[in-house]
Amino acid sequence: MCPIINPGCAASSNQWQNTCRAPNFSWSATDPNGSAGSGVGEYAYLWSETNTGDPSDWDTATRYDPAPVADEDDWAQYYLRVKAKDRAGNVSNVSAFGLWYDGIPPTVTLAINNGAATAHQTTVQAHLSAGDTGSGVAEVRLSHNGFAWSAWQPYADVVAWGLPALNHREVPVYAQVRDRAGNLSAIVSDTITLDLYPLAPHSASFRICNDVINVGGSSGLTSTGFSLISAIGQPWQTGPLTSTSRLGASGFLADLSACRPITRTVTDNFAIRRWVIASGGNLRSSASYQLGDTAGEPAASATNAFRSANYILSSGFWGNVNTPACPAPLTGIHVTGPATGTLNTELTFTMHITPTEATEPLTITWTPEPDNEQGTAEATYQWDTAGIYTITLTADNCGGSRTATRSIQVREREDYFIYLPLVLRNR
Repeated sequence: MCPIINPGCAASSNQWQNTCRAPNFSWSATDPNGSAGSGVGEYAYLWSETNTGDPSDWDTATRYDPAPVADEDDWAQYYLRVKAKDRAGNVSNVSAFGLWYDGIPPTVTLAINNGAATAHQTTVQAHLSAGDTGSGVAEVRLSHNGFAWSAWQPYADVVAWGLPALNHREVPVYAQVRDRAGNLSAIVSDTITLDLYPLAPHSASFRICNDVINVGGSSGLTSTGFSLISAIGQPWQTGPLTSTSRLGASGFLADLSACRPITRTVTDNFAIRRWVIASGGNLRSSASYQLGDTAGEPAASATNAFRSANYILSSGFWGNVNTPACPAPLTGIHVTGPATGTLNTELTFTMHITPTEATEPLTITWTPEPDNEQGTAEATYQWDTAGIYTITLTADNCGGSRTATRSIQVREREDYFIYLPLVLRNR
């Protein structure tokens, strides 16, 4: 005979949400003995901020329409407790419905590698500090451009993130958090400069501080983390070993009796663009790189190329280097958002680009100036005068500039229609 409670809105009991702050409750109960029982006669209910207390005021009411539990930008937790009594005086257990509303967005700050200016590898740590009044921070997502996002994941103060391998470039990271009610924080960002091939390569296990050796080579240098034997100054024997964190060039060892050649398989992806070579060599290219060898050197041929699953390299002596081309120019943009709105209502518009992996940095400009931060993939506006407004979005990268517009009609209020019944009467 326990009552079933309906909140009259899209809210679930004891679940945070951000849409229903003004419920219109109704409830019902049935006699477990059916027609053979006395039937449900009365109900008692109690509405409060705690899920305690025994309803005791009995009447036949089956509805309750309370005032809103909070302002739109506030939060609250309220509980409706209802029990039923049949005509024979039997009383049911209490049924409870918890209405949890949160209209306050969370906040977050971001520091890459705890505020470091430079990183020597593409995997970095996003250090986050988030807060929320109400339901609490639940999830976080990251992006390298502010519009192509990772999947939502449980919030943590430190999240590992992979950057594109853009050596000697300032690379951004964007972050956003979401609370348990579904409210989104503002998008925040930080930048860090990548230096993937430092002059003194190092890690937690070792550091190489002297990269110049004499012509005769040297004896083996060892530690718990590595062993190194230098080489005579001969042309590269097998080509350079390259990954996102180091560059090494082998040669002919001075004393092979104390050292055996080491085979290394490189699995990291990389991109080398626009290398120009000396005369007499050959140029090979793909979507990711251009490489060339020089004529007349021992390893400078396709038959002696250094290979892995991700690249082929024929070694030799390089000439000068040109400025890298734009690998992914911006080819198009468009704006999505509402076509109509009302006065003094916040309206959000979103940028979409083609291709989604356009080469960074990407400069974004909204006109007129948005109410939120300029330069992001989303812009919010609100107007206090009715009319038709046009929003212009300009985005550019190394491949050029693109422009898109979006018009919106702002009205004083929505149009409402009242339909009256037609009544006919005989005379």
